[in-house]
Amino acid sequence: MYNGTINDGKNNNTNKAEDPKFIDAANYNFKLAEDSPAIDKGVSALDNGSIPDKDINGILRPQGNGIDMGALESGVNTPDPIVPSR
Repeated sequence: MYNGTINDGKNNNTNKAEDPKFIDAANYNFKLAEDSPAIDKGVSALDNGSIPDKDINGILRPQGNGIDMGALESGVNTPDPIVPSR
C-alpha cells in the first residue's frame, strides 16, 4: 500500500511515501502503531466490493473513523498476528 499503485477508484491516488510505523516489522508484526499515518487512511469504498469488510484476522472494518491501510485493522481487541516460523 505504501509506494504502490493502489487507487481509490475515483482517480485519487492513495499512495503514501512515509513510514507506516509498524509495531515490529523485523519480527513480522505488521500491526500499526498508535501514531501510524496509515490509521483511518485506507480506501473507504466498501460498497463497491473492492475492500473486504474484515481484515486478515477477521476483524470488522473500520474500527475507528475510517479503514486502515494494509491487511490489519488497528483498534481495541485486535489479535496479534501469526508469526511464521523461521
